[in-house]
Amino acid sequence: MSTETKIKLVMGARADAVDFRDAMYKPSLAEVPATLPPERYLEADCPVLDQGLQMACTGYALAAVANFLLRSRARTSGSMPDEVSPEMLYAMARRYDEYPGTNHNGSSIRGAVKGWHRHGVCCKRVWDNESWGDERYGTKGVLTRARAEDASKRPLGAYFRVPVHEIAAVHSALSEVGCLIAVLRTHDGWFDLFPEDAPGAEPNAVLASMRDMAAALPAKPAIGPDGARERDVDPRKGLIPYPAPDSLSLGMHAVAVIGYDADGIWIQNSLGPCWGRKGIARLTWDDWIDNAQDAWVLRLGAPIKVGNARAKGTTDRSINRNAAKDYGEIRPHIIPIGVDGRLQEYGTFATSAKDVGSILRDEFRMQTETWKRRRLLFIVSSGIYPVDDTVHKVVGLRDVFMAQEVYPILVLWNGGFAARLASIIRGGWQSRQPPAGVQLSAGESDDRLDGSLESLCRRMGGWVEWEHVKRMAQRTVQREGAMAETLAKLALAFNSADTAHWPFDVHLVGESSAAWIIGHMVSCITRTKADDGLGRTVASATLCGPACTMAFFKEHILPAVHNGRLRHCNLVTLADEMEQTDGFAGVYRGSLLWLISNALEEEQRIPPAETGTLMAGLSRHIEADPELMSTFVPWQAGQTARAEWTLLDRSKFSTGANQLHGRLLQGTQVHDLLHHVLNVNIDLPLSSD
Repeated sequence: MSTETKIKLVMGARADAVDFRDAMYKPSLAEVPATLPPERYLEADCPVLDQGLQMACTGYALAAVANFLLRSRARTSGSMPDEVSPEMLYAMARRYDEYPGTNHNGSSIRGAVKGWHRHGVCCKRVWDNESWGDERYGTKGVLTRARAEDASKRPLGAYFRVPVHEIAAVHSALSEVGCLIAVLRTHDGWFDLFPEDAPGAEPNAVLASMRDMAAALPAKPAIGPDGARERDVDPRKGLIPYPAPDSLSLGMHAVAVIGYDADGIWIQNSLGPCWGRKGIARLTWDDWIDNAQDAWVLRLGAPIKVGNARAKGTTDRSINRNAAKDYGEIRPHIIPIGVDGRLQEYGTFATSAKDVGSILRDEFRMQTETWKRRRLLFIVSSGIYPVDDTVHKVVGLRDVFMAQEVYPILVLWNGGFAARLASIIRGGWQSRQPPAGVQLSAGESDDRLDGSLESLCRRMGGWVEWEHVKRMAQRTVQREGAMAETLAKLALAFNSADTAHWPFDVHLVGESSAAWIIGHMVSCITRTKADDGLGRTVASATLCGPACTMAFFKEHILPAVHNGRLRHCNLVTLADEMEQTDGFAGVYRGSLLWLISNALEEEQRIPPAETGTLMAGLSRHIEADPELMSTFVPWQAGQTARAEWTLLDRSKFSTGANQLHGRLLQGTQVHDLLHHVLNVNIDLPLSSD
């Protein structure tokens, strides 16, 4: 049959992309049996799963493997473990596969395995029955606290990729563990194993769908039982015929591999117990060699409990920890933003709008029921340095914040801007070093070289990098943007709090380029509903070395100070002398913010001018602005709002400290700021990145 007349029923699996970081399984010299009959797998009495018309075979196949491994382990204890949730495994697979977002159909095995390794796997009962109030989450992909805690009880330990065409490796892995997960191309022969629907029984959904599509074709192909009769196949024997006609375009399908013999390899499918030999079947070795794409072998991990030592801010990441347990603790405190400005729905801290709603409504309220004063603190990362350290610190700081009745939420975005900019400016430095033997005077070295580096940085891509940061911040508050979604859920939380007489305050803290997001948040929260705002107040906004323009600050933050909806605005900057000598990237004399002002904004500094674009985070620009200076006045009794400016000099930092932008929220600064603004006592250091 020609390609144009093939039936297209995509099964949902995707081949793993090439990744040379995969750990490959290597067979040992242990003896392998001549045959490994499927009865070894069947003795575990695992349920036969049925995915129906869902394109979720990777989740269902991995669930079959997980059920077998868990039941094999439980044989020594005599207890029957709960059946795991294939829906959770599929939801996590789409977070970790090679494809953006989570709205696509299908996923890869690598994505499914990574999801299990990062989060564990929840039992089906907890996943399906989770609810909050009157809303049942059902099979929605919201990883609630209950689901995460239950999943952490079933961690994945080691996993290796098995080279599918090295038959010795396949034999060895199967004999060692008893089960693999694999993805194969399908063909007509797979569907010869569907029996006729029993009289009066509900029609098989997959078979019915195939027949409906076949009926619409000019030349109806032989499908299912019709094809089996044409090829003299008995479905009950579970033998997939090969070669088979190519009348169906069915894509790839994930299955559990459960045994082998001289004639072929046995699989457990997820098309229900009526398919094949009560859900299992054998492919010929020719079929496997021609159509197998990927295979993985896995071993269970062991749950562990980690005490308070984990909360001491250690930087030793080699410690053996339960990643799923850690995730369950800090997941309700992180909102990540993707490179497109939308909520990042893939990766370890993948978060959908439903997840944000669960955090702001369910988690926040549940964790603060007994608090005397409820404070919701958004910490917006600077976007300058990589986010790994930030997340690591949140693990340790969470309990400290919560003990002070402050619920922290870390907004992660655009990590690594400083490293990219440093690479650009160092490249410029290499091209502008004086020839051997030429010695510039101190004045020439400072002024002329800095000006040259500023121009080079702008032309070599620095301006593009900075524009990306600003545009990304803008996209977060546009339709479907991460902060637009977050603020919409925050509005619902406000409304719920009003109804339940459960008030809470919102505080914002951020550093450097975080000002672009905080400014939009302040503006949106404090604008009236008639102006598409929330019509609420912000208890405080603390901006450390804000890398936003003075014009942006006056447009988005200052009006909220003047109308009293931003009750406490705290601006923190470095002294001017420090800005000029902070030593960004080790080659530029000034700070990162100094470079942004002089080279990366619309108005570039042209020597002999001493400054560039006016920035809200540069002390010299604040001092030169009468409107801003008149705003920063000492607080007086009866004031509904106040604005303060804190100037940090060299005495606030250790000797020789430099490249401070992106690192201001740490040490004594964060203790002083949060104690002053939030009236709490935070003893541990916080870094926004």
